Amino acid sequence: MHFDPTNTKEYKKAYAKLEALKQEMSDAHDKNETDRMYKIDAKIGDYLDELKALQLKIYKKHVAKTFKADDAYMVSLDSKSKTIQILDDFSTSKKEFMMLRNIFLMERHMKYCSLVVTQGCSGLRIVDDTDIVMSGLKLVSGKVLSNIPDNEANERVMPLVKSLKRIDYDMNTFGKPQKLYVFKRPYVLHGQTSEDRFGYGYGTLYGDTTDYMIVGVYF
Repeated sequence: MHFDPTNTKEYKKAYAKLEALKQEMSDAHDKNETDRMYKIDAKIGDYLDELKALQLKIYKKHVAKTFKADDAYMVSLDSKSKTIQILDDFSTSKKEFMMLRNIFLMERHMKYCSLVVTQGCSGLRIVDDTDIVMSGLKLVSGKVLSNIPDNEANERVMPLVKSLKRIDYDMNTFGKPQKLYVFKRPYVLHGQTSEDRFGYGYGTLYGDTTDYMIVGVYF
């Protein structure tokens, strides 16, 4: 199940402005108005950035509105977990959200938190130099956040860990019901499925993975 923020009324209304700018560019090109073309091109570049930000805003609202813990695909992750099987089962479950239960212990509140993962999002592209790998995530699961060493082995997962530490110390959850905290920006999670492995040599390269997104933490 994939939600596409570009297919919403809010986004389509904003996208109409881009179409208008493109039409202006075409008009300036036909009239050979070079200076005007440069100005319009700059406007288009700025507006494309605005549209990307709007996609993320719409998607975060969707996650906050539609996520229900009882309806998520629930799974535990530890060092012995078979991640390929987990992701295969998530895919066939047709659920939009997967919850990696009790994956870290938040030190200040002394309670476990769960990560909320989605099967990607049509139209939304998140670029992150520290993409997290499922096999690496399972090696640090179950630990107290402050006990996860900031070293080369954990380089990809540390941005997530540091974000969770800030949430732990900034938010007061004592005595409050469980809730979802949606990250300001999703974390990309790479994981290998049976389908990724099946196609070796037939269009799929060795080590190919499927992209997921860690969209929030539930505690």
